[in-house]
Amino acid sequence: MLLEGTTSKTSREIAERLEYFGAYAWGTVTWQHSVASLLCLQKDVSQCVRLMEDYVKNPTFPEEELRLALRQGYQNYKVGLMKTSRVALRNSLQMVYEKGCPYGRFATDKTFEEMSVEDLRAFHDEAYTQTGARIFISGQPSETDVSMIADKFGANWRSGNEWSLPTPKLKDHFGESITDMKSEQTSVVMVNKVMGKDHPEFMPFRIVDTVLGGYFSSRLMQNLRERLGLTYGVGSWLTSFPDFSLHYIRTDVKKGEHERVVDEIRKEIRNLCEAPISKEEMEMVRNFMLGDLSRMFDTTLTAADTVMGLLSAGTDEKRSQVFYDTLTSATPEMLLEVARKWLDADAYGVSVAGVLK
Repeated sequence: MLLEGTTSKTSREIAERLEYFGAYAWGTVTWQHSVASLLCLQKDVSQCVRLMEDYVKNPTFPEEELRLALRQGYQNYKVGLMKTSRVALRNSLQMVYEKGCPYGRFATDKTFEEMSVEDLRAFHDEAYTQTGARIFISGQPSETDVSMIADKFGANWRSGNEWSLPTPKLKDHFGESITDMKSEQTSVVMVNKVMGKDHPEFMPFRIVDTVLGGYFSSRLMQNLRERLGLTYGVGSWLTSFPDFSLHYIRTDVKKGEHERVVDEIRKEIRNLCEAPISKEEMEMVRNFMLGDLSRMFDTTLTAADTVMGLLSAGTDEKRSQVFYDTLTSATPEMLLEVARKWLDADAYGVSVAGVLK
């Protein structure tokens, strides 16, 4: 709601100013950070940043706008609870994290009923300060622009207490979560604990993950979609912390086929641990990931997002170079060793939502 009005401008006036400059402003929120972003022409930086300073520092959170936002949010929340994919993923997080851990906590009906303007203002006063904040400027800004931006969001912004990020607490055993829902499909989420992002084998494991389910020609796609016709798509990814990562596999399948799909996924995991991938598959995955790495820096937006993501995760820009070096030097034998060490098909917790029979 930062753009919904300030002490000097209404939401309409903010929108009209952005439109006048052909600029675009938006905000995003993760478990750990809030991000305010602005995209504008080089010649309009000074005026657009002044506008950004106003809505970041001086939002009023009008009551009427909050009620509208809560009604929209509540509708999205209720619709989400009717989707098997949302329920399976939500249950997987509660299956993984200990009770009370922020990473496994979700909104409820009560959340939307009790949220108030005072809650937002109190949080803004505490969280939106220069302390712990970072500024990312991407493009070709002048020294004057950089100095002006640093001034507005540095020395001339209030300080506060340093925020400490919550420490994730995992359960010892993930087990399974089964939710019977009326639906035309069944959703499956599998998850297991692997190494943290600071581990020396984290980068090679990212390649292993891509081979398994990280791109359109992955082994899971070739088996579950192309060979068996059980799904339109299946994917895998990593949610990473310094000391550990969670390896996720997710797919939506024909109703009643979830047990077969889980068995097939476990089979593909075991196959990765039995023999090295071929040189042809190695080169295909390498070229895909190198192209993906290049796209992370091909525009001012993607470059800023990439560097911001690295620094916000507690790493630095050199990590991209480490990843590049790993990609260009990795061998099938190296990946087999990493897969055998970290992939355990039977250790994955399973969350299922949908028609079970």
